[in-house]
Amino acid sequence: DAAALPWSPPLQRRLAAPGHAVHVEVVFGVLHPTSTPLVGEAPWTFRFDPAFEPDNPWAQRSMLAMCSNVLSALDARVPSLSNCWVNQFKIDQHNQGGLFPSRAFTSEVSRWWAVSPYWNHLTIVDGKVAATKVDITSHAKGGSPEEILEHKAQWDQYVEAQNAVASVTANRAWHISNAWLEAERQVVVVASMLEAIAWTALTSFCALLLFTHSLFLAFAVVVLVSMIISSLVFFILVIMQWVLGPVEVVCLIIFLGYASTYSLHIAHAYSELRLDSPAVVQEAKDARARRAAGLGYGL
Repeated sequence: DAAALPWSPPLQRRLAAPGHAVHVEVVFGVLHPTSTPLVGEAPWTFRFDPAFEPDNPWAQRSMLAMCSNVLSALDARVPSLSNCWVNQFKIDQHNQGGLFPSRAFTSEVSRWWAVSPYWNHLTIVDGKVAATKVDITSHAKGGSPEEILEHKAQWDQYVEAQNAVASVTANRAWHISNAWLEAERQVVVVASMLEAIAWTALTSFCALLLFTHSLFLAFAVVVLVSMIISSLVFFILVIMQWVLGPVEVVCLIIFLGYASTYSLHIAHAYSELRLDSPAVVQEAKDARARRAAGLGYGL
C-alpha cells in the first residue's frame, strides 16, 4: 500500500561550489616589451605583430584552440566560452552554411564584426584584422592571492604550450587579467611589510648591541617593538577588519620607525645611567627629603 510507505523528501543533487571566477584575456597580434629600462622611458610599449595573419586557416584554428583546449588543460572548473568571439564566429558560420576556418576571413569577419557584440574584441586596420583578443572566464581553486597566482602559473604554462604547437602566424599570444595584478599587489605589499619589519629589527638589535654592549637591552627592544607592531596589526585586521592595503602598510612602516626610534633612545639612556653618579645621588637625596617632609607633614 503506497499510503503505508513512509514519505521522504526527494534528494536534491548537490553541485560543487564554484571556485573564484577569473576573467582572462588572451591577446593575438600585439607584441609587448619583455623588460623596461632602469632609467628613462621605454623605447616602445606595444606594437602590432607583423607575423600575425588571421586570414591563414591555421591561425584561425590556433585562436579557436586557445579557447577550446582550456577545458582539459587547466586545473579549473569548466570555463565559459560565451565571450570567445572565435567560437561564436564558428557557430555563426555553420548556421549560415559557411565554413570554419574561413578561406575568405577578411570579408566574412568584417560583415560579422559590424553587427556582432564583439566589435571591441578585434582591431581593424585598413580593413584587416590587425590584432584581437579572446575572453575566457576560468575558475581558480580559491580567491586568496596565493591561489590566484597558482592559477596564473597554470595559465602561463597553458599559453606557452598552445604557442608551441600553434601556427607561426598566431604563435605569439599572451594573457593578462586584472586578477593577476591584484594578487601580485597584495603579495608584494605583505612581503615589503615583512621585509621592513625584519630589517628594522635587525638594525635595531645590531645598533643597540654596538653602543650599549648589552645583549639583554638589544633583545628587549626587538621584542618590545615586535609586540607593538603585532598589536597594531591585530587592531587593523581583527578589531577594525580593514584590508591590509598599500595605505595601511605605509602607516605601519612609519609607525614602526617611530616605535623603534623612541625605544632605542630609552634603552641607550638606560644603559648610560650610573647609580653612583652625582646627579643620581643628589636625586636620591632629594627624593628621601621629600618623603621625609611628607611624613612629617602627615604627623
